[in-house]
Amino acid sequence: MVFRGVATGVYSEQRPVAVPDGAGGLLVFSEAAAREGRYAGDWEIIGQRIDAAGKLLWNDGDSSVVVAASTWSERRPVAIPDGRGGAFVFYEAWGPPGSEWEGDVDIRGQRVSGSGELLWGEEGVALADSAMLEQAPCVISDGAGGAIVVLELMLREGEFAGISNIAAQRVSADGELLWAGGEQSVLVAVSEWSESGAVAVPDGAGGALVFFEAAARRYERERSARLRRWSAPLGGRPGVAARARIGRHRGRSSRGPRRQRRCSGRLPGRQRRREPASRLGRHRPARLR
Repeated sequence: MVFRGVATGVYSEQRPVAVPDGAGGLLVFSEAAAREGRYAGDWEIIGQRIDAAGKLLWNDGDSSVVVAASTWSERRPVAIPDGRGGAFVFYEAWGPPGSEWEGDVDIRGQRVSGSGELLWGEEGVALADSAMLEQAPCVISDGAGGAIVVLELMLREGEFAGISNIAAQRVSADGELLWAGGEQSVLVAVSEWSESGAVAVPDGAGGALVFFEAAARRYERERSARLRRWSAPLGGRPGVAARARIGRHRGRSSRGPRRQRRCSGRLPGRQRRREPASRLGRHRPARLR
């Protein structure tokens, strides 16, 4: 059996994702980082197109196309076909160590044509770029030439720090953010529980069906444990009374009382952050061979 190397060299390439190109081949995207030198450990997103015979098509097969490269680390790509031989690619952008953005994670995106051209400019589109942690994107087609991206939001400080919620945004084929005037994401799930691990499928009407995990906060887990201990002597079946009592406490909701907070400017109470051009302006297409 013969295998074709899509991305090889002095770089570490990992987490590949592949989508059909509509012509019997594939578009493959992955993380890549130099193992040594000035840019060692700085991750970026690369891509390559491969036909049904295993031939690499972009840059004559000599190098990959750099989809995203900056002073930030671009990680964990997800992709879907754009319906025109190319792909929508979305990824996490991690703040540089030692900078004012250290520890921050944003979601950015790019549309790549079937010939390897970056259709949303070298810097792509900032889908979610607040001081919150935006991570774990999931992307589906919107049925109209664009995409819907579902993601996790998490506050880094304050009362609700560490609790993740689910949000979403729709982007057109031209890279325009369509929901809420492009100034904020739409909150899909927000409660006293932590929502994560979202998956989505098209609903057939331009929207999405979104499913996710909902985990109790620490005090809810501790409360449940205490109730299970209390209920054991009553009926000989540990946990039965606890489940009933917690259910009554939640009322009509299955997940507990909802927090009354709004999402403005992609971050509750904050305006959308405008980053300097230098943040995502470094493009290094010649580095990946």
